[in-house]
Amino acid sequence: MPVPVWWPQVTATVRQMRDFSGMLLALATPDWDDGTLTLVFPGEGAAVWRDSCSSRILTAALRHHGIHVAVNVTGAG
Repeated sequence: MPVPVWWPQVTATVRQMRDFSGMLLALATPDWDDGTLTLVFPGEGAAVWRDSCSSRILTAALRHHGIHVAVNVTGAG
């Protein structure tokens, strides 16, 4: 079967989304309390996080490492 002509663009977009999620996550301050991970973002970071697919990427990474926790997201201040 031939590879679809659009496949390289899709894989590049997925790679960029993953990179974006990693950069965004680096802005967060993690807080661990009673089995819940809270990500505290500066400024509009929490809204950007919620509007992106970053939470799914984080959940997949946590599960990959056998970590099953609740994750909350909030803004600082």
